[in-house]
Amino acid sequence: MSELAAQFAVTYPRGPRIDVDFRCPAEGFAVTTLFGPSGCGKTTVLRALAGLKRPSAGLIHFQGQVWFDAAKGLHTAPQRRNVGYLFQDYVLFPHLDVAANIGYGLRRDSATERARRVGELLERFDLKGLDQRRPSELSSGQQQRVALARALARRPQLLLLDEPLSALDAPLREQMRRELRHWLQEIAIPTILVTHDRLEALALTDQLLVMHHGRIVQAGPVREVFARPSQAWVARLVGVENVVPGIITHRDHDLATVQIGTVSLNVATREPVAAQVLVCIRAEDVRLEADDRLTALNQANHALHATIQCLFDEGPYIRMELDGGFPLVARVARGLVEERGWQVRHQLTVRIPPHAIHVIPSS
Repeated sequence: MSELAAQFAVTYPRGPRIDVDFRCPAEGFAVTTLFGPSGCGKTTVLRALAGLKRPSAGLIHFQGQVWFDAAKGLHTAPQRRNVGYLFQDYVLFPHLDVAANIGYGLRRDSATERARRVGELLERFDLKGLDQRRPSELSSGQQQRVALARALARRPQLLLLDEPLSALDAPLREQMRRELRHWLQEIAIPTILVTHDRLEALALTDQLLVMHHGRIVQAGPVREVFARPSQAWVARLVGVENVVPGIITHRDHDLATVQIGTVSLNVATREPVAAQVLVCIRAEDVRLEADDRLTALNQANHALHATIQCLFDEGPYIRMELDGGFPLVARVARGLVEERGWQVRHQLTVRIPPHAIHVIPSS
């Protein structure tokens, strides 16, 4: 399969070292996301792929082309890589109208071909009628679409998006997440995206590369990384609310019993007996029932009694902090909480599906 292979380092004097090694598809529709907190090196990686930042060591290959080879002194200029780049702040030319911004990279084309391509992109991104406006006369969402159209005007073989939705307010960002995924599917070129937003990563991504302190610490399909983080730091980054210490007390092949606080749960793991572990449970996987719905406590089925300690309003959801023999967070639909009349100190039965429990070594 045609791929992008990147193994390189970027070193800053008296500063951090970015050192990455990854592969991703280089043809057809595929979105690979560099995901991590601000300052972890995501944008530096994107700029190195675009040719805007020269690594200090390593290799970058794309579809059999050598874009960078430190050992041979090879560094392909940005304009020869045919990459579309959407900057975080869009960087539209303020003195040019929408049509001129989109067509900026088409200056070597004939006037007829340039007008045809600009018209095609104006229609694709719902910008018809705005072609003579300046960037200052556009909304944030319209500016984002103009910047994306400009990045695609030359039909790049790779699209790089740096925090493409961060400049938008929350309601518009939700709408644009859906639209951006649809546009990328239509365009059908490989895309590498940078974000620190979990919802954005889930909505847009196929393959996730989690970065921390300049390194990729976990890579895989986005749902797999979110469901089965490899370490505690990744678990918290992808929004696993419950990361609690436990100890393996019994093992039977790939099934083990882990002691968490005052309760025991069965989990799928190969960790040895007496191993210290961290048990990861997403808040939305914690299922609640009125306490009288369960006549006998059955921990083998991951059911336990719990007491509501705190309730926090999160719009359509309520975040519940529970004491079920260990601290536990649940996220429940507001309607269910109101229907049941659940309040602080109410007793509940908690069920945790076995597939929702993920164990990682505490180290």
